[in-house]
Amino acid sequence: MTETVYTGAQVDRIIASGGKFLRTLSQHPTIMHLMLGLGYSAEAHAEGWRLYLPLIGYDQNGTTPAVSAPLVNATEQHKALLEVDQFDDNAFKRSKAALEHLFPAQALYMFRGLEARKGVESLGSTTIYLDRYVALRDGTDPERKGSRKEDKKAAAELEARNIITPEKEQHLRALIELAQQLAPEPVVVDMTDQEIRMQKAAGALKAWLDDWRETAAAGITRRDYQILLGLAKRRGKKKGEVAEPGKGTA
Repeated sequence: MTETVYTGAQVDRIIASGGKFLRTLSQHPTIMHLMLGLGYSAEAHAEGWRLYLPLIGYDQNGTTPAVSAPLVNATEQHKALLEVDQFDDNAFKRSKAALEHLFPAQALYMFRGLEARKGVESLGSTTIYLDRYVALRDGTDPERKGSRKEDKKAAAELEARNIITPEKEQHLRALIELAQQLAPEPVVVDMTDQEIRMQKAAGALKAWLDDWRETAAAGITRRDYQILLGLAKRRGKKKGEVAEPGKGTA
C-alpha cells in the first residue's frame, strides 16, 4: 500500500485534474506543441492516459472496479455536530422572519443576542434557541407570565411551519449531547485489494500530474492555456463591470 492514504474526495480531485489536463492536451494541438517543447512526449501522454483510465472505471481486463468504502469510519459525534450545524442557520432565518412578521415581541425574546454559529459553536447557539422555544411553548420563563398566551401562539407558528417541533427539539438535544461527548479514536478499516489498487493508481497519477503540471505552469504563460489545463481559474468580473463586446462569452 502507498504511504499516503487518499480520501475519496482527494481521489476525486486527482481524477478531475488528470482528466482536464489530458483532455486539453489531446484536443488543443497548439498547447500540445508547447508541451512538446518542454520535454513532453507521445510516450508521456500515453502514460498519463494509462494511469488515468483505471481510476474512472476502465479496465482492459473487462472488470468494473468496486465502489470504494470509506477508509476511516466517521465518528457518530462528527455526524451529530454536522446535523446541528446545518440546522441552526436555516432555522434561525426562518424563525426570525416568521416571528418578526407575526409576533415581534416574541422575536425579540428568541433572538436577543442570538445568531447562528458554525462548527462546535453551533451547539451552544442551538441549545439557546431550543431553550427559548420551550419557554415560549410551555411558559417556563417566570418573567413572561404576562405574555404566555402570545408566546404559545408564537411557538405554535414555528411548529406549523415545521421549523421546530417537540420531536425535532428532542432529536436535536440528543444530537447535541452526543456531539459533546469525548470522541473515540477513529477506527481504521482494512482495505480490500481493490481499494489498495485504487490507492496505488491515485498515487501514480498524482505523481505524473505533479511532474507535468509543474512543467506546464513554468513553461506556458498564456493565461487562457493555463485555465484550459486546470492550472489557473477564470477571474470573476468586478462588481459593476460589463464585459466588452466579444469578451467573456463562449
